[in-house]
Amino acid sequence: MTFEERAAKWRLLIEDQSSSGLSVKAWCNEHRHSASAYYRWRQYFRVSLEQSPSTFVLASGENESCVLRVVLANQVSIEVPSDFDERLLRRVVSVLTSTCG
Repeated sequence: MTFEERAAKWRLLIEDQSSSGLSVKAWCNEHRHSASAYYRWRQYFRVSLEQSPSTFVLASGENESCVLRVVLANQVSIEVPSDFDERLLRRVVSVLTSTCG
């Protein structure tokens, strides 16, 4: 398995644990993964997220109600309409950028 394949696998595993409601220890025990490997990969994703800046792209022609596309460092894309709620966008971006952490 290549590094990229392992990274993709662990990104999904970390997302699964995060949404499971279980502690890391309980989730790792239940899914037979090493807690130390879990924390090592989680730290890797945290560091790569910090080193990869988010980008903002003006959206043109794809969706007429969308004026801005925010592409976060973890490759999540958010289409922002012209009448967006600033507080909601801040919360969404905060949640999405902490997902890897």
